Amino acid sequence: MNLLSELEFFKLRLEKIEGNFAKKVTAERCNQLIREAKLLLGDKIKGIEEISANKAMESTELGADKTEMIERIAQLIGLVNDALNA
Repeated sequence: MNLLSELEFFKLRLEKIEGNFAKKVTAERCNQLIREAKLLLGDKIKGIEEISANKAMESTELGADKTEMIERIAQLIGLVNDALNA
């Protein structure tokens, strides 16, 4: 699966998560995708920072802001699309 497909699939999965927060493991996967995109695209995605999974969820588990992750993944999708079409 290529990076663009992975990003689109991850975004679809994120959108299906109920509530405003996603588990820490989801944030870690998001960060892994951001790092992969940075390796491939370099300076084109300098402004996209990794997600912090420090929000307290309903249980004692930590999580990350789902909306923030969706926004960053959408930005990455756009940048990867631009790079492929250049």
